[in-house]
Amino acid sequence: MPHNDQVTMQHAGRNERAGRNAWVDAAKGLCIILVVLFHSTLGVEKDLGYTTWMNTVIEWAKPFRMPDFFMISGLFLSARIARPWVQYLDAKVWHFAYFYVLWFHIHFGLRLKTLIGDVGVDEAIKQYLEAYIDPFGSLWFIYLLAVFCIVAKLVQRVPVPVVTAIALAAHVLVPQTNVFLIDEFFARFVFFYVGYAYAPLILAYAEQLKRLPIQVLVGMLGLWALFNTLGLVTGLASVPVIELVFAGLGIAAVIMFCVAITRGAAGTMLGDALIYCGRNSIVIYLAFTIFMAITRTILVKMNLGFDGGMMAIASATAGLFGALILHALVRNTPLKFLFVRPALFQLGGTAGRPALAARFDQA
Repeated sequence: MPHNDQVTMQHAGRNERAGRNAWVDAAKGLCIILVVLFHSTLGVEKDLGYTTWMNTVIEWAKPFRMPDFFMISGLFLSARIARPWVQYLDAKVWHFAYFYVLWFHIHFGLRLKTLIGDVGVDEAIKQYLEAYIDPFGSLWFIYLLAVFCIVAKLVQRVPVPVVTAIALAAHVLVPQTNVFLIDEFFARFVFFYVGYAYAPLILAYAEQLKRLPIQVLVGMLGLWALFNTLGLVTGLASVPVIELVFAGLGIAAVIMFCVAITRGAAGTMLGDALIYCGRNSIVIYLAFTIFMAITRTILVKMNLGFDGGMMAIASATAGLFGALILHALVRNTPLKFLFVRPALFQLGGTAGRPALAARFDQA
């Protein structure tokens, strides 16, 4: 990418981050809620032994859920990518590594007794060691973000069209290896890179949407919803290459939806809720499974007559609120290290500059 383009993108990234563009936070919030619903639904279905009606909901969101999450995660990378390696690694790699290792031990510790009972001590030790090279459970997202940030830094001088073409080709052509990290890298990197490399176009698209009448946005969203539904019913949304079209249109629709519910001075209650979840998306991602699993286990064992879909929603709600409440309870206590990286775990600065302060909204 030409140097001038890099400077332009860095400037845009800094301005947007400073201004906390509302639709960006809302999009992150929507994505994390969909992720929690996905995990809660699969967990309930596994316990009950049958597919619930919520499965239709998570399948409907499949074409755009993770593509949009990764695109948003790369959107402001340009504000940091030109920094010296030590500062960059601290902010975009070591940052994620700290929380991955910390919360992997928390999740693994909570499951250890059950795990040993199911597979034995030797297999439990094997799974523990493998988690450093094969992401553990739902924590794979932040593990992969750290990998993506390293790769993006390494290829920053390669022309954007070349990297884009390679990422697209890898997404479509590289066969499944059954190695989770490799398969997810080739499946997801293109969306993260598009968010980084084409950030000015994405942000300009959002600005144009803000100028359209709300009735137009609602109509366009309705047409997209119909298109997405037809794609899922016919199976086209899962066909190689074509699924990229559904992912791209889904990302565009999420931006449109989030612009619509956050536009103006007041926005909407839904917009405010999504913004709050978005600004705490990594907090939710780290902790939701603990509260979700506890709630699911209680609901399944108590057999209160709720159907599986309602159990999934209740478990997801507990996961969301549990994570946010935990964050609120510990943020001014010694336990704040759960969500704020201590200075001890920050890499040193360069040229006499201090280590970067840990900010939990860097994703």
